[in-house]
Amino acid sequence: MNNKNKFSFKFAIIIAITAIVIFCFISVLFNITPLDTLPVNYIGAALGSLIGALITFVLLRGQTDIEEKKGKDIRILEIKTEVFQKYIKEVWRIWEEQKITIEKFKQLTSDYYQNLMIYLNADKLEKIGKYLSEMGERIGKNEWEDIKELRKSIVGTINILSNEIDLGGQVNEAIMDEHDRIIFPLVFKNAILEAVNEALPTETILEKGKFEILKEGRFQSYGECLCYDFIKYKGCRIVIYDFYTALELLFVVDPIYKNFDDFRASLAAIGTYNQRIRIQGKCCNLLQPLPQDDTDKEAAPLIILSHNNKNDSIKNYQDSMEIYRTTKRGFTNVLAARIKYYFYEAKIDGTDLNIEQFLDKYYKN
Repeated sequence: MNNKNKFSFKFAIIIAITAIVIFCFISVLFNITPLDTLPVNYIGAALGSLIGALITFVLLRGQTDIEEKKGKDIRILEIKTEVFQKYIKEVWRIWEEQKITIEKFKQLTSDYYQNLMIYLNADKLEKIGKYLSEMGERIGKNEWEDIKELRKSIVGTINILSNEIDLGGQVNEAIMDEHDRIIFPLVFKNAILEAVNEALPTETILEKGKFEILKEGRFQSYGECLCYDFIKYKGCRIVIYDFYTALELLFVVDPIYKNFDDFRASLAAIGTYNQRIRIQGKCCNLLQPLPQDDTDKEAAPLIILSHNNKNDSIKNYQDSMEIYRTTKRGFTNVLAARIKYYFYEAKIDGTDLNIEQFLDKYYKN
């Protein structure tokens, strides 16, 4: 109720009381009605009306205050709910990518200062502030321990905000971990593709990579391989072979190009390796550390991205994915670096040329 209305009610009550007093005074003063004969019931009725008006005013004023406060609380809750739900979505996007960047961290802290602080008490602000600090310590990190701590901070933040707006639920880390285990092979596969695309010259020399089934000869095929076609040289490609039994870099050329036959691993038309071009020395084993590289010292276990529905195959697949989901989480960048090295450094058998130089010299359309 505004001040103008308050003034009007008070003024009306004062006028009413004053009018009754003046009326009674004049009636007695001028003997219009003797004092001893002034109707008692009139005075009672007047006083009853006045008291009734006062009680009605107090009740209406109280009801109005309650309604105003209730409306204000509802508006605050609506705004608070909208702000918290938006923040929960921002935090959850970080978990979807399972990493936090400096830009996203700045956005979270900015929203924390501007939006959350005005709605949370000191205890909850301190807890969320601590979770944000722990997220900041994981910026740019991709190791399993960092991923687990990041998830813990995200879950803690979401659960606090969820309780504040009475959503009635809690995020369960155990369930999240199980779902992460299920979806990880696809996430890992995409991470490999992105890392290798970035490492190789996919804008100038090679087309962007794609996972395909490699077929060699008339009857031989393998599981999914990561393939990179040359932009300039049709029928020629780099193949990361294969994500099931081995992991090597191959250089393959379509058998229709006969001028490469002297360099093929097999000359027979139906030979198993009739597309592969021989590379000097040992095969380009991508599971082994790079030669003369002090930053790459550790061999890696098989990367198995699929299985054939047999019990032993399923177990090998699950074991492989669990290793790369946890202790080898950051291997994608190592793998990309090894592929890049062999692409530029591997020499074709019988020559002193790398793959690109070899194509420049021997390819005929």
